[in-house]
Amino acid sequence: MSGFRIDQPFLSQILKDIGEGKIQLPDFQRGWVWDDERIRSLIASVSQEFPIGSVLILNPTGTNVRFIPRLVKGVNSNRANTEPDTFILDGQQRLTALYQALMLGTAVSTKDTKGREVLRHYYFDMKVSINNDTDREEAILSCGDDHKIEIETPDGNTQKIDLSSNEEQYAYNMFPVNKLLDDADWRQEYGQHWRDDREKINLLFEFEGNIIRPFNQYSIPVIELRGVPREAICKVFEKVNTGGVTLTVFELLTASLAAEDFQLREDWEIREERLKEHSVLQNILYYRILRMSIFYRY
Repeated sequence: MSGFRIDQPFLSQILKDIGEGKIQLPDFQRGWVWDDERIRSLIASVSQEFPIGSVLILNPTGTNVRFIPRLVKGVNSNRANTEPDTFILDGQQRLTALYQALMLGTAVSTKDTKGREVLRHYYFDMKVSINNDTDREEAILSCGDDHKIEIETPDGNTQKIDLSSNEEQYAYNMFPVNKLLDDADWRQEYGQHWRDDREKINLLFEFEGNIIRPFNQYSIPVIELRGVPREAICKVFEKVNTGGVTLTVFELLTASLAAEDFQLREDWEIREERLKEHSVLQNILYYRILRMSIFYRY
């Protein structure tokens, strides 16, 4: 490996570059797989200024590696560059979670605890979030695309509220996570809504210091590889993706062969459809994994 450099840009700049297509994924990367619980935990960590790990990116300039680029899920293709400056090798799930939760302005496409596809909006309960005796994750509420959520009332009962309008968000002190990096209008209107209530204004000031400011000042260590030889790509990709959601042998092989300008996933999907036409080959997925394991081992 001819070299690398380490930088520590603001999270807001990284997410902006993702939205503009300057940072993309190599096409061999797996899809978006994180669930609602992981996203809430990640948001809580950033709000407390806890480290969430470094990100590894590849700068293809000056190398003979040519990957097919793919936008991070949720990025509007009409507003993004076609060719990226860098590729994400490690950190896709974290960055996708933060991009969707903080930048989209629409529901996050994720999964529930049972693995079902769901849409989620995220809110900070402002009062709970400034309470140092409460687990920060308890302050982060998620709800479906209808923006309806259950809260506990002072008498110990529960009440379903609708947060689809700004007025309801102000009334119940629920700050939308997707406004954390662009909060000026929301804060101004909240202040106008409660202009005669000093307690609410103080709550806003505390929330700004405890939650909003950490997000805007949060930075992530980014390791940028430069001049990486083709044969090193798969090995690096394998080493840095040993944690989190484990990569399959097929996904590792896809990465390895992508460096040789061969799109294994696309080729397999074509062959798989042809094989499914024959009833005797109903268990082809098992045999694929077995064959890939043997091939990768040797």
